[in-house]
Amino acid sequence: MNENVREYEELMSLYLDGGCTPEQEARLAAWVGENPDHAREYHSFRNVWDAEHPAFRFESIDVDNAKKRVWESVGIVRRKPLIFIEWWKNVAAVLLLPLLIFGTVLSYEKYFRKPQEPEWQNFSAPYGVYANIVLPDNSKVCLNSGSTLSYPSRFAGGKRSVKLDGEAYFEVLSDIDHPFSVIVDDMEVTATGTAFNIEAYPGTSKRVTLVTGKLGVSVPGNIYALPQGYQLLRNSDGDVSCFSTDTFKWTSWRTGILAFRGDPLSYVFGRLSSLYDVDIKVMDAEVNDYQIRATFRNEKLDDMMSLIEQTAPIRCQRNDLGDDGDHRMEYLIFSK
Repeated sequence: MNENVREYEELMSLYLDGGCTPEQEARLAAWVGENPDHAREYHSFRNVWDAEHPAFRFESIDVDNAKKRVWESVGIVRRKPLIFIEWWKNVAAVLLLPLLIFGTVLSYEKYFRKPQEPEWQNFSAPYGVYANIVLPDNSKVCLNSGSTLSYPSRFAGGKRSVKLDGEAYFEVLSDIDHPFSVIVDDMEVTATGTAFNIEAYPGTSKRVTLVTGKLGVSVPGNIYALPQGYQLLRNSDGDVSCFSTDTFKWTSWRTGILAFRGDPLSYVFGRLSSLYDVDIKVMDAEVNDYQIRATFRNEKLDDMMSLIEQTAPIRCQRNDLGDDGDHRMEYLIFSK
């Protein structure tokens, strides 16, 4: 049996090595098919043969060619991510145009477009009353009867400017880098952090009274630095004078007080006419120079005229004027 197996081992070697003739291959096939023992012998021999004779030798491997095939395989697997990247490139290209337009608009708004000018607004105090205003920079203004203040919705540039027609008391928020100015016709009053009063009703002399701080007053051809507690007076002829004064007299109106301290009746009547929008006509010229000292607190105009009539050598005549609802009144002043 063993000799028989050894005989067929040589034949199996030839077969597995590919050297059998057709007659030898038929003989081996017949022997393996005779019984299960021959078949087990064949398969056992073949396992040993396969272990000793591998399908390829390591030294025969073409490394470069193998790498190439691997990368080609990887490239096929990575096609989808590459397609995704291309998709994002297309999306970015579509989004880029509106982003560029938006950025261009912002740049234009910031660097090229002229800033929109602030809107100016007018605030008027009716005759017989006064009103308080807070400006965009938090400066405070008390506006007297029959007066109008014009100011912007916001202060832009290096100066905070307003316009006044009438009378107002200012408490200016301090800001050295942005001076505060009040324009009255051709006169300009400039301050930083200051409290002052301007009286400038149409047709009357202009008065600037400094309560605290510093003021610069510019008139055509000259600039005046006004000390604290002083008043600048510019009469109707354009003449300017500066003098020390009682600031209470010129600012007490904002508390409901009208104070006259040795003032001529020409000034008293002119001030009452501006505050109450009435005509007061002096019929006898010598009355104008008569001086009075009086303090009125929240008095009605008729009551004030009656008190003046009792104090000064004058006689007042009141006339009601106007038809069709346009009611006005006037006072005619005569000497006694």
